[in-house]
Amino acid sequence: MINQINFSAEGRDGVTAAGAMWHLPGSTTGEVAVKLSNKSLYAVRALLYMAYHAPLSTTTVAEIAEKEEISPGFLDQIFQTLRKAELLISQRGPKGGYMLARPMDEITLGQVVRLIEGETRDHFCREMMNRPDGQEETPGLEVAAFFWERVAGEIDAILDGYSLQDLVARGEELGLKRGDFNSFIYII
Repeated sequence: MINQINFSAEGRDGVTAAGAMWHLPGSTTGEVAVKLSNKSLYAVRALLYMAYHAPLSTTTVAEIAEKEEISPGFLDQIFQTLRKAELLISQRGPKGGYMLARPMDEITLGQVVRLIEGETRDHFCREMMNRPDGQEETPGLEVAAFFWERVAGEIDAILDGYSLQDLVARGEELGLKRGDFNSFIYII
């Protein structure tokens, strides 16, 4: 059973990178490093921004990019992926933008990360999946495959256990200020 997750922002050459350590009881080092791309982290941050600040209205890529300090072009690519997966709805026109396609409690971190990164099992079981047809499994590969499939399953369970609603609740616990960034100011 995985019992703790730690996130770090330390990258190569001083560049911020995303990482996560899952601590596994019984392993010799006690941890397995799993890297998540910035694309996954930005997708989660952008969805959280929408869920926290404008859960029932549209928000523009430009607004989220500015507030979360994400490249608008990169965020637009991420949003195209999220829209195609039906996590977002796009609306055109003067009040256009994007909005969540489902309630916050129905969008999990696991869904978002797997959408961006691919299936977790594929990352951990790559060695087995890339074997030529007809090549026999070695005893070591068979044992390792069992372990890596369990690790992938536990990581999925952890990520699937958190929804956008959970992140919003955490933001509220921390006292993060909600802003009405879609409101208009009329000066007469």
